[in-house]
Amino acid sequence: MLSDNNLALISFSSLVLLFQAAHSVTIFKMSCGLVVGFIVLFNFINSIKDKENKIIFLAIIFLLGLSCFEFVKNNSNSNYVYKYKKENFITNNYFDYFEHKKLDQNSWDHLIFTSKKIQYFKNNCKIDFAANISSDAFISVIMRDSMQIVQKIPWFEHKKNGWMNRYFNTFLKYYDKDLSDKINLKLEKKNIIIYTDRENFPILKIRDKKIDFSDKMNFLYLPYSYENKSKILIFPKICKNTI
Repeated sequence: MLSDNNLALISFSSLVLLFQAAHSVTIFKMSCGLVVGFIVLFNFINSIKDKENKIIFLAIIFLLGLSCFEFVKNNSNSNYVYKYKKENFITNNYFDYFEHKKLDQNSWDHLIFTSKKIQYFKNNCKIDFAANISSDAFISVIMRDSMQIVQKIPWFEHKKNGWMNRYFNTFLKYYDKDLSDKINLKLEKKNIIIYTDRENFPILKIRDKKIDFSDKMNFLYLPYSYENKSKILIFPKICKNTI
């Protein structure tokens, strides 16, 4: 059973997403708000002592969930691939854990290039820590092959006028409020690389704090893909001569 404080936080997160949907309606915010709210609902069902009532509640949720699947491309299923484009989406065995994943070639090139650069900084610059300042959780998985992730939540994104900024900041406030301090600590030791959007260099904003990379860090562009857009890898300037 979850504590009252955890239930209150989960409920608050669900309400934040639904509130945002009221101002700018998108399926993503609406569905995320509802899904997060399911945690509270399942916690309630788990507390029901009558076994038959518990089964009925779960069956209703399961049947409603099945009716929500849509096999078309929209905001709730942005990864859906149209039939005429399927030949452009292929598997790649470079990553053991993504071997059944189908992506377009540009996306694979981006992930593979990023993985090789992370490994390069690990081996040639003795970098041990990394941060994923983007909404792509795949990057955190790739980073963990070679380095330690400094953040508790494996993704974080801040974009100018981004509608998801409040969503990410709310989770950081309760679960990883010291993220900017942890990044600054590793910056001082020149022992971190950071994956993020180009607009976050030289100033990265995390909640109400700003991190200035201009004195100690440099960056390199990563291959562009439709899914990843213009991403960069920020690294200590002392590594520049090794690239």
